[in-house]
Amino acid sequence: MKLKYIFSNMRIKHKIIIFTYLVIIFTANILGYIFYSTSEKYIINKVSSSNLNIVKQINSSINTLQTDIYDISTYIATNQDVVSLLHSNNIITNNNAKYLRRTELTNSIMNLIVSKEYISLLALYSEELSSSPFYICTDLSSNLNTYPNIKSNLIFENILLQNGAPYWFYNDKESTYILQNNKQNKIILGRIIKSPNDYTPLGTLFLGINENVFKKIYIDNIQSINESIVIVDEKNTILSKYGDINILDDNLYNKNFYKDSCKNKDGFLIDKVNKKDMLIAYSSNNSYNWKIFYSVDTSSLTKEIKQTKIFIYVIVLICLIISFPLILLLTHYITTPLKNLLESMKRVKKGNFTEHVKVTKNDEIGQLSVVYNEMVIELKELIEENYVLEIKEREAELNALHSQINPHFLYNTLDTIYWKAQANNQKDISKMIYSLSKLFRLSLNRGENWITVSKEKELLEHYLLLQKIRFKDKLIYEILIDENIINYIIPKFILQPFIENAIVHGLEPKDGKGIISIKGHHLDNNLYFIIQDNGIGIEKNKLNNLINNINNKHKKHNTEGYAINNINERLSLHFKNDYSLKFTSKINEGTKIEIIIPKVN
Repeated sequence: MKLKYIFSNMRIKHKIIIFTYLVIIFTANILGYIFYSTSEKYIINKVSSSNLNIVKQINSSINTLQTDIYDISTYIATNQDVVSLLHSNNIITNNNAKYLRRTELTNSIMNLIVSKEYISLLALYSEELSSSPFYICTDLSSNLNTYPNIKSNLIFENILLQNGAPYWFYNDKESTYILQNNKQNKIILGRIIKSPNDYTPLGTLFLGINENVFKKIYIDNIQSINESIVIVDEKNTILSKYGDINILDDNLYNKNFYKDSCKNKDGFLIDKVNKKDMLIAYSSNNSYNWKIFYSVDTSSLTKEIKQTKIFIYVIVLICLIISFPLILLLTHYITTPLKNLLESMKRVKKGNFTEHVKVTKNDEIGQLSVVYNEMVIELKELIEENYVLEIKEREAELNALHSQINPHFLYNTLDTIYWKAQANNQKDISKMIYSLSKLFRLSLNRGENWITVSKEKELLEHYLLLQKIRFKDKLIYEILIDENIINYIIPKFILQPFIENAIVHGLEPKDGKGIISIKGHHLDNNLYFIIQDNGIGIEKNKLNNLINNINNKHKKHNTEGYAINNINERLSLHFKNDYSLKFTSKINEGTKIEIIIPKVN
């Protein structure tokens, strides 16, 4: 409310400046928001598609590597020399042909490992020995663990559950599960080798790949610290990761991107991770149910756009500063004619009807000035021709009236007649003279147009007493006005004319006794008066005309119903539309008048 009050009392010049600035700022913000949102959406969609292609390519390369490792493991597991080596009767060797066969086998596997340079570990265990009969490490790792220790770990139980199929697991360089002296983090394939005759376990094969081999597949696609890649197995164990952002926390199963990866093989979406909006592309299309997640902080994608948005705001600020003199010039051009017009109006208000505003433009303000000049001329002529003349006529009439009727003379004369009637024991005449005297005194009311309810009630009592003496037993009346409203003031003569109409038009033509009831009381925050009689009523056409005249305040009325129309016009003048005047009537049953006006202390 205070801001509204300040703005409503502000000069038009300042309003135009503020409004113009607000329009510029609002428009700039809307355009900036649309530009930012559209650019952000475009960049994110473009990066999403690109990242999804990268993830698919990484997944394809890893699948190829997995397939190659699987084929090598299958070749070794089904090699007849390997199967023969793992049999118990071939374990202990001497300088004979069997030893030569073992040497040949070693050379053959060495050549295979050398041709596949990404294989950093090959370990072969026999069920008959506690140590490995054969292993190779190409990354300087050493000290292969014993078979009993291998078999005592939970990982081996998972290998057994595969029933000869490969099982992949992560082995960091701190782990001593396979090697006591492990130099690199490894991703290892383990599988049971079975006898081709009775499918009984002969031993276990481990093929290890250093994690760096996987990182070489995807590391070139990482461009900043705001990006990361994570590869997990079907149990969500991390096999390889790169980057500083960890998207795999304790709430992984509740993350939208993880749920989505369980439903679809490939896709991308924006998800909240560690209170950051992350764009995460994933691929689950893997032979071993591995999942690859490629995450990017969206804020890094829109960094340049945000800088552009700041640049736009700077441009808008510069435009506002540059446009300030132009806006001042515009406001001066608009408000100066209005200011001149206002100053002229103030002079006319003081009585100077010779005012004339100079018109220099043909716009709306110029046309307003033309109309104003014409209005001042017409107003001057109207005052000279009508108003002054009317005042002089009123003054003459008033002086004549004062010279003819002196209220004190009238009261003294009536008082003399009253005492003469009392001296001659003329009680009815004395009552009438007394009531008439009081009626005149209350009617004049010292020249005031407002009267208290109590005085209006007294005026009605004297008026009805005179009518009672006139009509004798034919007239019965009651005045029931609540004592709680007698101190409020109302316009003078808004009740008496209705009572007079009731007697003249309703009760005089009636056969038998006439009854008039006047009531007054509170109604919410208003005063409510009811005047009711049991006269002959009002014909429907006359009643409709009367109601139409009351509802149409601007219509020129004829002499019929003049008193009622006069009351209605005075009520409208005093209370505008905050009053009610209602008529209801039935032939030979009577008329009811309801008046509702606001309380005035």
